Amino acid sequence: MYSYESILHPVPDCSTAPVSDFLDRYLPYLLRKADQTLSAPFYAVLARAGVARSEWRLLSVLEDLGDLRVADLAVAALSPQPTVTHALGRLENRGLVIKTVDGDDRRQRVVALTPAGSAL
Repeated sequence: MYSYESILHPVPDCSTAPVSDFLDRYLPYLLRKADQTLSAPFYAVLARAGVARSEWRLLSVLEDLGDLRVADLAVAALSPQPTVTHALGRLENRGLVIKTVDGDDRRQRVVALTPAGSAL
């Protein structure tokens, strides 16, 4: 697995590898490659700040959409709910988000950014 820092450096010569044009035509691969190439410097900054990409995605969605129920946050962040729940625990422990009981459904939790989370 590549780290984002490794993307910033030249890729080893793979000219002896078998040639296939499948990946050159496979849109999901090309989009992921473009994302990693364009976002590598930003991801490196996040890593130095100790923020995982999954955490950053949640913070960004909350900043953009405001307070959300956990299930709605998972949908908006394009992440499975268990992944979101785990990341929210880390963010809450660091004081970046706060979870409160939903006034309409006490079984649900609403997630909001703290000032520290918004500042990040």
